[in-house]
Amino acid sequence: IIGPDVHVGNGCKIQNNVSVYKGVSLEEGVFCGPSVVFTNVINPRAFVDRKNELFLRNSVAKKYSSALKELSNKVRCVLPFISGGCSSIYAQYSVQIEKRDMLVDFLKQKGIPTAIHYPYPLSLQEAFRYLGYKKGDFPVTEDIAERILSLPFDPYISEEEVKIISSAIEEFYNQS
Repeated sequence: IIGPDVHVGNGCKIQNNVSVYKGVSLEEGVFCGPSVVFTNVINPRAFVDRKNELFLRNSVAKKYSSALKELSNKVRCVLPFISGGCSSIYAQYSVQIEKRDMLVDFLKQKGIPTAIHYPYPLSLQEAFRYLGYKKGDFPVTEDIAERILSLPFDPYISEEEVKIISSAIEEFYNQS
């Protein structure tokens, strides 16, 4: 996301779910990514007490899982699963979902951003071409790469925002 009145200097590299909001100026040659947010907020999150952030992340993830549970019974939708006795830091909340690309477009029209953090399996990336793998060698991984989608996620997302996002996803599948 690049907001209005943003200055991006020459040679800047912006990648993977980066947000640059109104009035921010990036100097020349700055690397931005992955998942970096630049803003002109008076009280930046760097000054937020982060002691409870892990708890908040898990709380938001549980809200998403609860809101999307019924959907996962209707369409091919795999929600994150954490085994008993284990925990996650939830750097993002990613689901595996059918009709992903159409859903992304639908959510974008509603102003809901999403990200595809892992669009290609390692076996099909240029860096690993020398290993000689081809499409079809890892069918499960390739299927997941075609369905993986990260929803807006932040430890400070409100329950109302989770409901809005989840309702929009359900609306999409009810229409299609």
